[in-house]
Amino acid sequence: MKKILVVFVGLLLMVSFGCSSDDAKKSAEKTKEAVIETTDKAAEVSKEAATATKETAVDVKDKTVEMTKEAASDVKDAAIEVKDKAVEMGTDAATATKEAAMEVKEKAEEMTKDAVKATKKKPAIEGC
Repeated sequence: MKKILVVFVGLLLMVSFGCSSDDAKKSAEKTKEAVIETTDKAAEVSKEAATATKETAVDVKDKTVEMTKEAASDVKDAAIEVKDKAVEMGTDAATATKEAAMEVKEKAEEMTKDAVKATKKKPAIEGC
């Protein structure tokens, strides 16, 4: 951008102060070369910036894919852990229920035996 400005200022000075036809042609040629050079340089810089942007986008995409895979793996591990814990707790609950049922059964048997003994000990009521 600065080169283009310098070239135009140079042209304005030459037109203002005047110069021979050959000098004007030479100046015009140099100006043309400077404009072409500046345009080529701008295109090159733009191409480099586009390449850098593309590379960065690919890096970001790859990192995102990697992080997503890691997160999915972590979620899967947590789900397996929760399932295993639920199975363990279900087994513990079943065991506790079975033990409680056995205690109730034993207590019921004991109470039934006591009731039978108490019934046998009572004298029969005569005359009823």
